[in-house]
Amino acid sequence: MRGIDFDERSGRIGHLLTDEERIPGDALLGVGSYAVVVAAPR
Repeated sequence: MRGIDFDERSGRIGHLLTDEERIPGDALLGVGSYAVVVAAPR
């Protein structure tokens, strides 16, 4: 993962940024010490 795009006022995650794509923040399911888990697109 390259970074996180978030709203500084609310703290809401807008997108997770990777080298290949921008993943919507609503797809974020969990964060662990070794992985970020996101829902697969429908």
